[in-house]
Amino acid sequence: MSAVPVTVLVAAVVCGVLALVAGVVFARSAVVVPGTAAAGSGAVLVALVPPALPGVVLAAGILAALVGLAPAWVRREEALAAVRSVAAPADVGRWLGRWRVDRAFAAFLVLAFPAVATAAAVAFHTWATSR
Repeated sequence: MSAVPVTVLVAAVVCGVLALVAGVVFARSAVVVPGTAAAGSGAVLVALVPPALPGVVLAAGILAALVGLAPAWVRREEALAAVRSVAAPADVGRWLGRWRVDRAFAAFLVLAFPAVATAAAVAFHTWATSR
């Protein structure tokens, strides 16, 4: 087993911390930009340390579950947008749920897809160069 260079370990730690911080901001505010930063950081972490994929996907699942519990003001804005998008007037209260499965699923896709795609690309590259 070869030793991992210190620069790779430092970069992996930095990407892990960035992914965690941006992911928490994403879960708290449900703003897309921190979610994209968290997903990209997770993908770089997987590129640097491929065995980190299960941990990155697990963290994405946990953060996605937290996104499903977004604060009330985020859910209210979504509910107002949903009401404006339908022709008939509707009650905003029926759009406000305690936990939103659709938001959690979408957040999981946003957070996990780049890491999984990166792992697939690294695996393909490794396979192609070893032929």
